[in-house]
Amino acid sequence: MATSTLIICSLCQEDNETSTAVTWCAECEVFLCSECQKHHGRSKMSKHHQVMSIHDCEDHDLKYELFCGFHDCACCMKCIKDKHDNCKGLVSLDEVVGNIKSSAFVSQVKTDLINLHENLKTIKLFFSENLSALEKQKLEAISRVHTMRQSINNHLDKLEESLLDDIGSEFTNLQETIGNLKSEIDSKTDQVEEKQKIF
Repeated sequence: MATSTLIICSLCQEDNETSTAVTWCAECEVFLCSECQKHHGRSKMSKHHQVMSIHDCEDHDLKYELFCGFHDCACCMKCIKDKHDNCKGLVSLDEVVGNIKSSAFVSQVKTDLINLHENLKTIKLFFSENLSALEKQKLEAISRVHTMRQSINNHLDKLEESLLDDIGSEFTNLQETIGNLKSEIDSKTDQVEEKQKIF
């Protein structure tokens, strides 16, 4: 459908909005603003629909039925009489749209999307397995650190015990030696004091 006056987006109009249409979808038979055109082009149901610029439209307010390959535009029945009377190769718009859907390009795009999806699943699985392996390695490393720490603690405990034993033994020996010397000095002192008394 077409007109030369300002055209409102069919989808926005349903929501009581007045966005200016920029394209026409031949399959949905709706006018689309730039924002709705983005969503229309991304939707699985409509991303392969043929859309055309609103500037290609004629002021006939009729449904597009044919496609002119010479002018590369869609036409209504009045368009044919006005501008496409001598054009050859006019084909049904339904046929053009159907050919687009069944074209080798669309088939290739579908195949590429399937392959891309499979590749993404493979990559996702690869990263998942890598994360699991890294988690396992982390736990093993933590376990080794704990084991090493325990071994070091045990060694230090034994070393501490040995040093304390050595200190205790050395202290006992020195204590005994000093005690013996003190006894001898006490004895000598007593002897000297006795001698002093005698004098």
